[in-house]
Amino acid sequence: MSIRIEKILQEQLDELARKSNRSRNEIINMVLEYALKNAKFIDSANG
Repeated sequence: MSIRIEKILQEQLDELARKSNRSRNEIINMVLEYALKNAKFIDSANG
């Protein structure tokens, strides 16, 4: 899988990886997992 992200997001991921001594890939997986667990969507058809 490949994705394109804004440069500022890549820079923020790189900074977080550096500060946490983790790889960018590990950080991406962590934030994606968090987002999937915490995403909430409102059904606009019902109100």
